[in-house]
Amino acid sequence: MIGIVAQAPDYLVLYKPHAMHTVPLKAGEGGTLLEEAASRFPEIALVHGKKNIEGGILHRLDFETEGLVLAARNEAAFQSLSRQQAEGLFVKEYDAVSSKQTLKPAGFPPFAASLPPAPFTIESAFRAYGPGRRAVRPVSEEKSKKTGAGKKYKTEVLSMSEGEGEGAEKKFHIRLTRGFRHQVRCHLAWLGFPIVNDPLYGGANIGGALALKAAYIQFFDPFSGEAREYRC
Repeated sequence: MIGIVAQAPDYLVLYKPHAMHTVPLKAGEGGTLLEEAASRFPEIALVHGKKNIEGGILHRLDFETEGLVLAARNEAAFQSLSRQQAEGLFVKEYDAVSSKQTLKPAGFPPFAASLPPAPFTIESAFRAYGPGRRAVRPVSEEKSKKTGAGKKYKTEVLSMSEGEGEGAEKKFHIRLTRGFRHQVRCHLAWLGFPIVNDPLYGGANIGGALALKAAYIQFFDPFSGEAREYRC
């Protein structure tokens, strides 16, 4: 079941659990965060979003990822919040628990030989990878220049600490202002620390859910312009 973290006249802050799609992948698909939220707040499904079937949802989390999702309750709010996203003013922070990689999956370009001290930034363009293009891989700086691979996405590692429990090596606290599909999962795997219970990127399988949570969002109220932040 989803959580309602905050209700404002122009937006909702929702909590998506593990094993739920944020929005439908095709028309008529049920069991999504959008569908459950719209059963209580039907106006968000009427917003003309990024796609016709996505309503007022401003950003998506992976099926396996839990955490905070922002939704607009009207067209004006959606346009205002979308502009903030485009301008890098919508901040998202994640908590991840990672395992030390013993064998890096195929398709990753070289990365630094040792883990730099936090804070630091991982940056790359991305390309689809693997059967069904289910995964992504970073595009190296050299290849990006040769191919014009598209814009780069930054993953800011704000802090690291020692992990706890079976399979856990480190806990990462991460910030994004613009996001790409699987960005955090892929960038941490590139760094050599895939997220626990993430078989797609080589994480240690200890049972249970993907150890990734969207823990914090910050943006400006679309009506008043005042800064808003929510944490879980």
